[in-house]
Amino acid sequence: HNEKLLISDKAQLTVTRYSLVRTPYSSRINLSFGNISECLGQYLKQSDQIKSFIFVTAAVSPEKKITRAAGIFAQLLPEGNKEKFTQYFRNRNHLFSKEGLFQGHELETLIKEGGFSIIKEAPVAFCCTCSEERIKTALVALPKSERVSLLKDEYIEISCHYCGKIRKISRETLQHWFQKEGSITQ
Repeated sequence: HNEKLLISDKAQLTVTRYSLVRTPYSSRINLSFGNISECLGQYLKQSDQIKSFIFVTAAVSPEKKITRAAGIFAQLLPEGNKEKFTQYFRNRNHLFSKEGLFQGHELETLIKEGGFSIIKEAPVAFCCTCSEERIKTALVALPKSERVSLLKDEYIEISCHYCGKIRKISRETLQHWFQKEGSITQ
């Protein structure tokens, strides 16, 4: 189907990855393709250097609202067959109708046709995965000098770069975490 070019050939794609206690890491590539699927695929090839296939599409209502979206994202594992992967995913855009639905194929059928297997399934949701447990794990892994420095204040604030949620963690909680995990706090 006709797909509008969404990005010019002079555009750049920047991806920033965050962790809870480290400096954000950004990587940038110059784009030479014009649709979202090709841009993301180009990023994965150049930046992550992983052979990947990605295709996304969406159905848009007359009111210009996305009513349904679908996509396929596959990456070749290190021991995978590059030729088979390339052959199978070449020109697979026909799998979707312009309404963003699979055309007569279920994902499991497509995977079996290619001789691939599903390693893991997970629901897709637009939510942040930040949690107190993840913060604890990150803070306990800090060098001793940084852990001691955190204990100087009554509490610390940690802001999630994804959802913006701010958590206040008391000195007492930090001391408990560090002592419980065998980390020297004094």
